[in-house]
Amino acid sequence: NKMSILKKCKACSILFEPIKSIQPYCFNCTIERAKKHVKKQRDKKERAEKKELKEKLKTVSDYKSDLQYLINKIARLIDYGQNCISCNCVPKKSNGCHFKSVGSHSKLRYNLLNIYLGCNKCNSELGGNVHGYDDGIIAHFGREFWEYIKFQIVLDFPILKMDIPELKEKIAISRNIVKELESDLMVLSDAERIKKRIELNERLGIYETKYLF
Repeated sequence: NKMSILKKCKACSILFEPIKSIQPYCFNCTIERAKKHVKKQRDKKERAEKKELKEKLKTVSDYKSDLQYLINKIARLIDYGQNCISCNCVPKKSNGCHFKSVGSHSKLRYNLLNIYLGCNKCNSELGGNVHGYDDGIIAHFGREFWEYIKFQIVLDFPILKMDIPELKEKIAISRNIVKELESDLMVLSDAERIKKRIELNERLGIYETKYLF
């Protein structure tokens, strides 16, 4: 009796006669699923090829931007739970804000002692809110530290040059740091935030910390 061996297709629920007892789908659904699988594999291959081509076409500037994005994210994660460094408000959108701007002091662009969590308004609309930034650094970390990053830090690091292999290396380290910080989010004290910046600067190997408490 053929009716006794009919099965319900797991995809479309029609009754069908399986070729093998463990066959879960009817013939039409099996074909459709095979087509979808082939398309999925093809799309995956195309994405990988595009990614590879995009990587090959990247310039030094592109890698610098990739590293900057990650370093800024690290600074924001160190400052998790903090208000904007410049206006002391809860940020609607948080940025990694440079005390010394990238445009004027590109040699400090990846130095975590130069980057703190701030709001998009202060960073983008108010030109960095320089006076508020000064006040925020003094309030959290003291006048001595403010004097260091205001005047001395630019003298400690006169030049910064990295080629593509070096930038790739720092990007890989930065990604690992981001993962670690994201997996263990915590609100740090002001002293802990500076200590963490020094620790991660050294781990990144771009800057040798010369500021001593």
